[in-house]
Amino acid sequence: MRIGYITHANTLTGASRSLIDIIVHMGEYGNEPIVFVRQDGNLTEELDRLHIEWHRVRYAMTLSNNDGKWWRDAAKRALYWPGVSALCKQLKTLQIDVVHNNSLLYDGGMAAAKKLGLPYVCHIREFMQEDHGLQFLHESRTRTLATQSDAAIAISQAIAKKYADWFSNDKLIVLPDGLDIDTYRMDHGPLLEGPICRLLLPGRIAPGKGQLDAIRAVGVLRARGLNIALTIVGGQDKEGAYARQCISYIQEHGLESIVEMREFVNDLTELKQAADITLTCSRSEALGRVTVEGMLCGTLVIGANSGATPEIIEDSVSGLLYESGNVEDLADKIQWAIESPDVARKLAITGQRSAAEKYSVEAYNQRLASIYQEIYAQS
Repeated sequence: MRIGYITHANTLTGASRSLIDIIVHMGEYGNEPIVFVRQDGNLTEELDRLHIEWHRVRYAMTLSNNDGKWWRDAAKRALYWPGVSALCKQLKTLQIDVVHNNSLLYDGGMAAAKKLGLPYVCHIREFMQEDHGLQFLHESRTRTLATQSDAAIAISQAIAKKYADWFSNDKLIVLPDGLDIDTYRMDHGPLLEGPICRLLLPGRIAPGKGQLDAIRAVGVLRARGLNIALTIVGGQDKEGAYARQCISYIQEHGLESIVEMREFVNDLTELKQAADITLTCSRSEALGRVTVEGMLCGTLVIGANSGATPEIIEDSVSGLLYESGNVEDLADKIQWAIESPDVARKLAITGQRSAAEKYSVEAYNQRLASIYQEIYAQS
């Protein structure tokens, strides 16, 4: 089958990386992936590198920033149906058999599939307001398109619970993203042996991701006399307000020498190998790709006990959980790891093994390919 993947982002977000993990293996199941993007970016560069076919179509994400700038929403509404029509033309020309709408942040892929009578998959990867601070531009339309999909996939139990009232009991499939284990698994050196405990917090810099909680926890640990360093790496929130808030806190509390904020990078290998602990401070993480990656690379992962993070980390078995938003508790967990390095290393080893077993892209793609086959056969 020819599978048309409709994306919302032009950057290598978690959703985009998960999409790539899907499509690089789809040929093994006799399927041909074709990706549709709204503009060029890091994603299309990666698709070119992997020799994956993609096409650019002019459309806008179907969500509201809820920032009072009404003209942005007005422009998105004006672009919606022309974008759907352009997608219909491309899908028909390229003889797409199944449409895979990769995120609720854009619902036009579903609308185009419906107009053409094509079977389509609705992939739900986000809480919206809780994790992105966003709202649907036309929630009733998005909901209708999602509920009329031939298959709806939630990336975690937490996401399934959020959208449970949209679907009948047997319609929503919980299928956590799979990762190419060999790509992310590392033989990490001994943890917590150096004079400084090095923390890594990857991910988009935004309030819901909790970077400021990590910065404040580092300040607490320094006041306790511990040698600590934190590297935050990720693109800034759209307006940069939260990033500025983080930078201001660092400067006001004299943390410049122990907290570093870096721009987004495609390859985190060097940073992962240098880290002892990976942090997941998101208060509403839909799944937590960086959590799984942190476990696979052999670091100890400490995450907030909210969203889907507890589905990945078994507290005190494969990592540590702390009370979401509680800076003192986060600091306590980091300090415990520093003072109990032997036990912390065992947790990291168990975490790596657990992530490799639970998040294999082979098992994931086998299930996804069967879903494509089922809905195509029924169409």
